Amino acid sequence: MIPSLIFWAFVFLVSLFLLVKGSDWFVESAEKIGLALKISPFIIGVTIVSIGTSFPELFSSIAAVLKNTTEVVSANVIGSNIFNILVIIGLSAVVARKLIVTRSLIDLDAPLLALSTVVLLFVCLDKKINFGEGIVLLLAYLVYFL
Repeated sequence: MIPSLIFWAFVFLVSLFLLVKGSDWFVESAEKIGLALKISPFIIGVTIVSIGTSFPELFSSIAAVLKNTTEVVSANVIGSNIFNILVIIGLSAVVARKLIVTRSLIDLDAPLLALSTVVLLFVCLDKKINFGEGIVLLLAYLVYFL
């Protein structure tokens, strides 16, 4: 059992390193593309970067669905979002001493985050998210994205 644990701990650490380094490259390249196209960093953040940084959750969720462990999907997404909002923003504010908040975040994005949380709660009342509800969630994101 110990050799297996050592192997998987090694795989975990290598994967973590690649994820962190890949995230750096991803954000840097998205920023450079945005600057070259004269797109604001905020727009790059809520589109390219937010979608790209969600790929690990997307792929782990698809893997969970394929393994028929669908309860992991919602726990993964909810836990990740709570971590992102509270820990990442909180730690970033502590390190930077001050984070700039755009007017769009206050006027549009934060209210839509609250609304999406309410929609998710409503969808989850029967303890399952069916195909039609999934389509509604996807369409809601498409409306936000556009």
